[in-house]
This record gives sequence, structure tokens and C-alpha cells, in this order.
Amino acid sequence: MDMSTLLPSDFEEDRMFYIQVDPNSALHYLPSLFYQKYSEGLGDWMYLMDLNENRLQLRLGKTPISGFIMDGFQNVVRFYGLSMGGWLKLVYVGEDIFFVLKVKDYNMVKQPIPPNPMRSTIWVNTDTLPYHDFATYLHP
Repeated sequence: MDMSTLLPSDFEEDRMFYIQVDPNSALHYLPSLFYQKYSEGLGDWMYLMDLNENRLQLRLGKTPISGFIMDGFQNVVRFYGLSMGGWLKLVYVGEDIFFVLKVKDYNMVKQPIPPNPMRSTIWVNTDTLPYHDFATYLHP
């Protein structure tokens, strides 16, 4: 799919960034330039969405100079199959919603986005996610 069809013509490039996925890290920091510009509009939660209508809820931590994902990132690691690490290309669309444009593994190989037959959200308090076994962890 051509991403230009999803983004308005006046789209600001600084809304788009890569975030490194480290499965062993407790915190994942948002890029500082992005955070400095958009921190006023960010709440305590962020929601990752993708083309398959998957939605993952994450808890944000904020200081005056940095923002970070402090809870729920292990669900992202398991859901997108990044147990060895990798990168997510995200775009901030507003109202705490970040769209996942690309998923890359630790070798920078593009990974497929898993399907979501139930069109549900994976909540931050779901701790035991088997890989892509939707029936056991998706909340209607």
C-alpha cells in the first residue's frame, strides 16, 4: 500500500520516526525532537495501530524533557515477533494514536504485520501473550 494515500499532503515529517525494540529494556524512549514538539498533546497512554487493525495499549511516562514507554512494551515484542529485537516505524496521527508503518527484525528485514480477526485491543495489563494466539489474549 502506498503510504501517501494515508497521509495528508500537509503532513509534517517530524511525526514519523523509528523506535528501537530492545526486548530486555524496561523503558523505550520516544525521540527527543518528537517529544519536545508533541508532548503537550500526549496523554498517559498511547495506542499502536496498524493496517490489519491491530491495537496495542501502552503506558507513557513523561518528564519535562523526555517521554518513554514504561508499560506494555513486552506485548509489542511478542505480538510482532521481535524477541531478538528490531525496529518499529511509527507515525503520530494525534490523540495518543501511533500508526505502525513498518516492522523490522534485528537484521533490518521487514516483517509481516500479523492479522487480527477479532479487531480487538491488546491491553497493557495482559502479561502472558503467546505468539499470535489471538483467542487467548484479545479483549472484545
